Amino acid sequence: MKPLHNMLKVLWASGVLGSVAVLAATPSHTLALSLYQDTTTLLASGWVFVALTGVFFKEFACFQRWEASALFALVPVVSGGHFLHLIPEGIEPTLLVALSSVFVFFALRKFTQPFHADIGDKTVFEYLALQEKAEAAEP
Repeated sequence: MKPLHNMLKVLWASGVLGSVAVLAATPSHTLALSLYQDTTTLLASGWVFVALTGVFFKEFACFQRWEASALFALVPVVSGGHFLHLIPEGIEPTLLVALSSVFVFFALRKFTQPFHADIGDKTVFEYLALQEKAEAAEP
């Protein structure tokens, strides 16, 4: 589990750093407009979308929420479809509105989720930490 969490953190950080680079490099200093007009900027900042897709997969696997599964599908379809120019111009705004709407719904439901349910069973993490220490202690 920990390697997957670490990979998501690296992907997220890469996307954030790429987004800062895109912001610094574009004269308009608007990230959304830059991503829309020049799809190659997704090579720098698109790692955030990869990390989000992983988070949505985890959310669906843990909580079976339909909005997490919808976002798991919509994020790569919209970002990848835009990058590869596969989505017709008339359909792309509709998909963006759908993605945004489902994301807002997902976020609002996260605020109403009990804190203990989101954290989960911490004994699992304690057990994994003990296993790592035992493996490190072995010759």
